[in-house]
Amino acid sequence: MPELPEVQALAEFLDQRCAGAVVVEATLTNIALLKTFDPQLSEVVGREVAGVGRRGKYLIGTLAGQPPVLLVLH
Repeated sequence: MPELPEVQALAEFLDQRCAGAVVVEATLTNIALLKTFDPQLSEVVGREVAGVGRRGKYLIGTLAGQPPVLLVLH
């Protein structure tokens, strides 16, 4: 399990490279990976990545829009 400094470094790395990018495709490889039904996965396509941060050992990607969508990864 990564330690918090590694997670922070990864969040900063992803934020620098992904902020401002637009999601062009979202594919689900296993239904067990998706923990929500609203919004649907297809609704993230076309949204801009506002930033990537962390909360504890979770990475949180924020997608711009109204309302914003959070992608939480552990």
